[in-house]
Amino acid sequence: MKEWLACDVSEYQGVIDFARLKSHADAVILRLGYIGNSECCLDEMWARNVAECEKHEIPWGVYVYTYVKTPERMRTCADWVVRQLAGHRPTLPVYLDIEESGVVSGGNANTLAMAKAFCGALASAGFAPGIYSSTWWYETYLNDPWYDTVSLWVADWSSECGRQGADLWQYTSRGRLPGIDGYVDLNRLYLSPVPGDADGDGAVTARDARLALRASARLETLSPAEKARLDADGDGVLTARDARRILRRSAGLEEDA
Repeated sequence: MKEWLACDVSEYQGVIDFARLKSHADAVILRLGYIGNSECCLDEMWARNVAECEKHEIPWGVYVYTYVKTPERMRTCADWVVRQLAGHRPTLPVYLDIEESGVVSGGNANTLAMAKAFCGALASAGFAPGIYSSTWWYETYLNDPWYDTVSLWVADWSSECGRQGADLWQYTSRGRLPGIDGYVDLNRLYLSPVPGDADGDGAVTARDARLALRASARLETLSPAEKARLDADGDGVLTARDARRILRRSAGLEEDA
């Protein structure tokens, strides 16, 4: 299986030199902030980090830490997340970070309802949704078959990932990368971070353009993450215009305006 190197960052990494980081990481997962039962707050470095990723053309995704305890509150918070992402188009999924004991205190069915509320809202807005947690949490609390329908990011700081089907495996919290002072989480990424690369081979080819065209005509079933990578114009939907852009990119031509 082809893999890429991704790091995940937040305000705790301070001011990152993304120009240096670009040569050493294939993608970055950015903390947007946290959502809670009484408030939602942006990560202090979110605005800078997303602007730097876009400026240096670094593929990026998002994670949102949650303290939410009810599906009703989660729907409100998910809408807040969608509003913060207005004007941005991540190549990689938007992950709900579930690792607080209070979040699962209402039982697995309640946790599942919250996960569905979040992922449904993000998917409806044109983003690829996902869930982040540890192997033990997936085995104990997040073990419904539904979780396999979204992108899974697994924290497992051992010699191998203990959860099958992960798109991201966070294998250490003590990584080092140029451009970041101190430790940073490192991940093995199994989703292509390349915009326009739907088949995951790391390159944009005419086959990807055909997939985009077939998907726009609803002849091809693609995952939300694949759709996000094929959305070349960033409008949240797949159309023939996206297929044309991908075809031009595969031929090394300038993108059409």
